[in-house]
Amino acid sequence: MEGQNGVLWYFRKIMDKVVIDTNVIIDGVRDENSSGAKIVEMVLDGEITAFSSYDLIREYRLIIERTIVDAEYKERMERFMDALKEAEPAAGVRMVEDDPQDDKIFALALGAGAEAIITADNHLLKLDGTEGIRVMPPKEFIAVKENEDEGGWARFVRMIGL
Repeated sequence: MEGQNGVLWYFRKIMDKVVIDTNVIIDGVRDENSSGAKIVEMVLDGEITAFSSYDLIREYRLIIERTIVDAEYKERMERFMDALKEAEPAAGVRMVEDDPQDDKIFALALGAGAEAIITADNHLLKLDGTEGIRVMPPKEFIAVKENEDEGGWARFVRMIGL
């Protein structure tokens, strides 16, 4: 398969099944207009299916408890947590040499059959395309999803520079 800028990436199946790294949730909590907040909305609106594991849900809950004081926003994040689909991470995954703590994110994506990992973590971003999983920052993921809505022809025209 070609790299992320190759033709095959543009015509890959729609990315509906994702794993969202904790740093994206932190971004969404800090700024309601951020890409992280938009991704939370995509989950709440059913545009994408986000998978989580027991450990990742614990991390999310810790962030929510420590950083959110607004009751309405806390309720929104609880709805987000309820919308997550629990999955079992693949066993024995060792992909992130520079930060083994990040292996849990990749293991979850493999176990869940996710098509993408959304993260701002450079250790994970280096693995884009590994095992057929896109690893991309939140802004790029949103741009790709918006392009999907326009249809394949619009993506093709943009790709060839017309």
